[in-house]
Amino acid sequence: MLDSARGLSYSITETGEGEKGDVSIKYFGWKKDDKVIPDTLDELQFFVEQLITSSLSDNEKIKELPKGTTGFILFNTGDLFQQNYSDIKHYTLFFLEVVTDKMLKEDSVKLESMKVFRKIEIISHEQTMNKFIEDEDTTWRSFIKNNPLPTSIELTLKKELLTKQKYDSIKNILSELLPVSEIQLPVVNGIFNSDNRIKQELVYKLVIF
Repeated sequence: MLDSARGLSYSITETGEGEKGDVSIKYFGWKKDDKVIPDTLDELQFFVEQLITSSLSDNEKIKELPKGTTGFILFNTGDLFQQNYSDIKHYTLFFLEVVTDKMLKEDSVKLESMKVFRKIEIISHEQTMNKFIEDEDTTWRSFIKNNPLPTSIELTLKKELLTKQKYDSIKNILSELLPVSEIQLPVVNGIFNSDNRIKQELVYKLVIF
């Protein structure tokens, strides 16, 4: 196992000889049952490739492999999501119309009643704007008379619910429960993109040169 916290494992097919070399990886395909389906690189695999490269650069065992070593890396995107992204916001609900504190409180109660969220955070109109201010620099406000940013609610799922099926199901429930809001998914949730859900286990070729 290379890095269980990031859903990585590897297998060496041939060990080289001589001095230590540099690591090179190339996307090969995705695993289905006991077979590897050849595939081409897309946006998801490119994102994953960056994560793998980062993990490899910190792994002492990989650093010690000699030139000429080859093998395969198996990357489980489901494991990655559960282990590393359990604390981020998984959904952001943007309220495009003006909402009162009372309305937000009522919506918060509805969300709590679902019993699927570990954290529910209301970001007020003013707080949303403050998120765009760095080092207390408010000079940009002089160019904008009215705050264009909407009120929002950020939601973090319970860790045991971080699966593709539950993730999609809860998103659909949110759409029905709060029809006045726009639901935004963080970029990292591209791992659970519907077009890639069957490609949970990705296979990369490893070469030390």
